[in-house]
Amino acid sequence: MKAKSIIARILLALAVTVAAAAACMKFDDSEIQGELSDIKSRLTALENKVNTNISSLWEIVNAQKNSITITSVSETDDSWIISFSNGKTATVSKGGTASTPVIGVKQDTDGIYYWTLYGGWLLDAGGKKLPVSGIPGVTPQLKIEGGYWYVSTDGGKTWTKLDKATGEDGDSFFKEVTWDEDYVYMTLQDGTKIVLRRGAGLVASIAAIPDYSDGSVKAGTSLFTIRFKVEPESAAESLLYLDTDCFKLSAAYTLTKAAAGDLATLPIYEMEANDGILTILTDGEALADEFAKGKLGVSAALFICDGETLSVNSGYFPLYPKNEYLGYEYVDLGLSVKWATINVGATKPEEFGDYFAWGETEPKSSYDWSTYKWCKDNFDALTKYCFDPSYWGGTGQMDNKSKLDLADDAANANMGGDWRMPTDSDWRELVNNCTVTWTDNYEGTGVAGSIFTGKKSGYTGVSIFIPAAGMRVDTATLDPGKYCFYWTSVLDMDREPSNACYFMSDESSTDINSYIRPEGRSVRAVCP
Repeated sequence: MKAKSIIARILLALAVTVAAAAACMKFDDSEIQGELSDIKSRLTALENKVNTNISSLWEIVNAQKNSITITSVSETDDSWIISFSNGKTATVSKGGTASTPVIGVKQDTDGIYYWTLYGGWLLDAGGKKLPVSGIPGVTPQLKIEGGYWYVSTDGGKTWTKLDKATGEDGDSFFKEVTWDEDYVYMTLQDGTKIVLRRGAGLVASIAAIPDYSDGSVKAGTSLFTIRFKVEPESAAESLLYLDTDCFKLSAAYTLTKAAAGDLATLPIYEMEANDGILTILTDGEALADEFAKGKLGVSAALFICDGETLSVNSGYFPLYPKNEYLGYEYVDLGLSVKWATINVGATKPEEFGDYFAWGETEPKSSYDWSTYKWCKDNFDALTKYCFDPSYWGGTGQMDNKSKLDLADDAANANMGGDWRMPTDSDWRELVNNCTVTWTDNYEGTGVAGSIFTGKKSGYTGVSIFIPAAGMRVDTATLDPGKYCFYWTSVLDMDREPSNACYFMSDESSTDINSYIRPEGRSVRAVCP
């Protein structure tokens, strides 16, 4: 028993010793794990590099298709960096030491570039060639999985297994990239050459898009926009990447004025390009006031020059005053129209201004049928604005016009822009939304008339003064200081279509009446 006990103790000791030795001999695989991590990192870097090259190849073909030019090209130790006139950048890797799936592009007989794989057409899931067009999201994608390359042609939904991936640098899709002062030449591995022009953009021409049939463009003495048609359309966006010093918007007076000078340069604040149209935001503050009032003509032209490859201009085109108010002051009473603060022909609110026969645009010395523009010396022989020639048994030329044309509107003819004579509805709107107060001495000027003060919320402190200018009959001025007589732009279709409507106010009332057209009455302008 004693011997057995000794043997048992010896075996136990041996077991403990072996276990301890095993514990001390734990396997160290850190070196292997490091190598695996390094391989994985290199595979990821290779995958990223290849997909970057694919995206860059798409940018290059898209640039050629859409007449986008190259603004700069540079070379590093491992790549070429290309910047385009649309603001995009392509990074093209130089060749490595390992074989990667050879993705390329090739132009088919239909003139379209398609993706290639190992020199053959790269086909989608339906067996069709994959065009190099559309958005980058439909370009081929490559990934490394399980040590092999995979390609997808449907945005990553399905993948096709290709060659084994080694994790080395990989071959470039490009054999070489060279350039001179005018062009950049890119040669793919299969020998395909892509040539792109250097410069700001392939702009063949620019032309102002007119707002009116006479070729003029709306302008003003504050902010306004001018639109230009760019040919080809694809080159318009490239202009946005030029330095602002490359643009000059010049304005020339067609009727010179010493006080204004013969030339002005309009600032360029913003530019946008869409569908071949370049839109420029500028400011006409530098233009003379006479232009705003339609008394001085101005033409403008856009010049674009980058000093190297681009020099083009729109040619001069006429500007038309856009500012609806054209420098004339107005009052906003919260109504559908804004009212001028002075009568047509006046310079101050208390001045009577000029008198006009209805449908005439110039004042005159005598107001009667014999001097009226739109008849043959008699009230029954109207030649315009004749709704019913038999009303007085006359021989008028019926044209069914019951409202003045702008050409015969005294407000528009004398003030321009969107100014016009008010309708009877405009006058009623003014009366219904204002408190009307008669005064015999407006602001100490000694002039009588009606003051219209706004009643609408937000406009209660706003008012305009309508002087009591009376009217002109033959050569006499009747009832000044007693009555406000102001023409509307419409005939009295409800009562006597041969008569024109006018607004009347005195110290006790306001009304819309109508009377014969040759009498001289005041005109107060409105603007929508």
